[in-house]
Amino acid sequence: EQALQLATKGKDPYLVLTTKIDLARLAVKQGRSRESIGTLTKLGKEADSRGLKYFSAECKLALGEALLNSKSYPQAQQALEDVLRSTRDLGARGLTAQAQYLLASVLRAQGKSSEASSHLAEARSILDEIQKETRNDQVLKRSDFSPIYTASAH
Repeated sequence: EQALQLATKGKDPYLVLTTKIDLARLAVKQGRSRESIGTLTKLGKEADSRGLKYFSAECKLALGEALLNSKSYPQAQQALEDVLRSTRDLGARGLTAQAQYLLASVLRAQGKSSEASSHLAEARSILDEIQKETRNDQVLKRSDFSPIYTASAH
């Protein structure tokens, strides 16, 4: 909240938007998914209108997670499929891996285990590529990557 106040005082619209996105993503991680859905939808549209494709994808990813947590599976699936399309075009493989992982969770919750397994395998494959390119095992310990890697190891 203090970060948003400081960003607003600085009157940098880019900084204000990214701070709002970070706060909404944090709310999802803290279990406040339902209340974050409207905010993330609005912020995603704002990022789109400003041509900030990466931040738009981040919003849609968090929206997909919030919808998953709220058990709104068809909407979560749609949001995550949108993320996959946009992140592939952007070359944002980290976000693509996260979207694959969350989509696997949505599909598993809907009883579509074989589809879920293929998305989880794709997420793992992307992380393996990232690890090989960086030549660093620590990348897999990132808080956004470690759950994917752990889940795909089973």
